[in-house]
Amino acid sequence: MKIDLDEFGPVEMKTSNYYSFHVFKKQTVLGGTLKMDKNFFKNLDIFYQERSIDWYKKPGEQVSKRWYPAKECVVDDFGEQGKTIFDTWKGFTLACPDIPKDDIIKLEGDPGSMVATSFDFIINRCNSSNPLLEGEDCNDGKVTDEWVKDVQVDAWGYSNTINFDLYETKPVFRSQVLMDSSVLSPDGGIQILLNLIYNTIETVDTYL
Repeated sequence: MKIDLDEFGPVEMKTSNYYSFHVFKKQTVLGGTLKMDKNFFKNLDIFYQERSIDWYKKPGEQVSKRWYPAKECVVDDFGEQGKTIFDTWKGFTLACPDIPKDDIIKLEGDPGSMVATSFDFIINRCNSSNPLLEGEDCNDGKVTDEWVKDVQVDAWGYSNTINFDLYETKPVFRSQVLMDSSVLSPDGGIQILLNLIYNTIETVDTYL
């Protein structure tokens, strides 16, 4: 069974029952811990963006973006049933989008659609206008080049999963999925996209 994303239309991210977060690690540090402190932001600028594309519109109006700051995740960012997932990452630095409660973000289509909206995670070099720097300057470029060489970023998501082999108990459970893992490079930034993808269910027709 395959769903046509173009026909289905946009879906509010809050109602999708899907949560994503990003884990920062230092490969040369025992335990891999890396804090999102002032020194972190003296080297990196991280944020999220809602990016909408409509190729039917005229040039100059086809792409629109809205930006959201990144913050260190708290348990409330993982939904009503997310405490167990959150606790498994104790000691690690998790980044989540800082989205106002009354803000509505909709996902639509996929990267190949004529009309699509994705929610992206962006990693760039330090931005001197970042208020978290409290007026201090970014680190020198060579310092940042050395600092990022062993920084690993993992993109994780979790949602409900169905086990069709379970009949006696509730077949729905929460599962985590590693979507992407990257080591930062001084040569450029990273952009990780979250698009709308529906589960497909394979069925077997039985004839009596």
